[in-house]
Amino acid sequence: MPFPVNNIREVCKERKTSLAEVERALGIGNGVIARWESGKKYPPIDKIKAVADHLKVPVSRLTGETENPPPVGDGLDAEFLQLMAKLTDQERDLVGAFAQGLLQKRKP
Repeated sequence: MPFPVNNIREVCKERKTSLAEVERALGIGNGVIARWESGKKYPPIDKIKAVADHLKVPVSRLTGETENPPPVGDGLDAEFLQLMAKLTDQERDLVGAFAQGLLQKRKP
């Protein structure tokens, strides 16, 4: 699934900046953000959060999330997405950080 880079472009336009300037400010490689549109690889949440923080907007503004996004998938996936949709941006960030911590504990 491609990342909605047009949302980042819109915010950049509002802030009178460019994708290239955001990439330089964050130390992200030249053209990386634009390549998120290809759908070959979804950007890591820490990069999305860094872009959102830099542009001073909530992550949901960049991802295009609505207050109640429709569930994708079925079973556990849909249930999890419904729960996540009820959380604030800050709460979702905490869930993400917790999951990252769990995954790091797995590494030998």
